[in-house]
Amino acid sequence: QASLFLAQSDRDAWEDYRRSLTLESFPRWDYCILTASDEHQAKNYRLQLSSRKEKGLLPPHTHFDAVPDPDGARVGSGGATLGVLRHIAALHGSRDLRGLRILCIHSGGDSKRVPQYSALGKLFSPVPRELPDGRRSTLFDEFIIGMSGMPSRFKEGMLILSGDVLLLFNPLQI
Repeated sequence: QASLFLAQSDRDAWEDYRRSLTLESFPRWDYCILTASDEHQAKNYRLQLSSRKEKGLLPPHTHFDAVPDPDGARVGSGGATLGVLRHIAALHGSRDLRGLRILCIHSGGDSKRVPQYSALGKLFSPVPRELPDGRRSTLFDEFIIGMSGMPSRFKEGMLILSGDVLLLFNPLQI
C-alpha cells in the first residue's frame, strides 16, 4: 500500500509540475534560490537553470538564481540562508518579504564522495529515472517536480531543503 501511495504521489507531483509550467493562476514559488559554495559553482548552477528556463522546463513566473557563499568563505547552512534572504531582499527591492513563497535548496557542498559531480554539484547529478516527458532526470528536476504542489499549501514563507536529501511525499498531507 505504501508503494501505491508513493506512486500516486509521484504522479500527482508530475501533474502539479505540468500545471506550474502552463497555468498562470497555479500557485507557484516566487523565488527558487540554490546556494553554492563559491561563485564558480553558482555560475554553473545559473547555466543549468538558464538552459532549463529556455527549454520551458521551469515555471515562467518563478525567479530562479544561485547565491554563493560570500568571498568563497564557507558559512554553513545558516549563513547561506541569510545570504539568500539578503539576495531576495535586494531583488525584491524591500526587506519586507511578506507574501512571498520562497524555495531555498542548500547545494553548496564539494561533492567529495562523488567527485565526478563536483563541477556541477550533486544537485544536477543524474538519477536513474526517466521523466514522463522522456528526459533523464537529475536531483534538481526531482526537487522541482516534487515541490511544485507545495506553494498551494501555504500563503507565504520559506521552505528550506537540503540538496542531497530527496523527499517524496504528498503535499496534501500538510
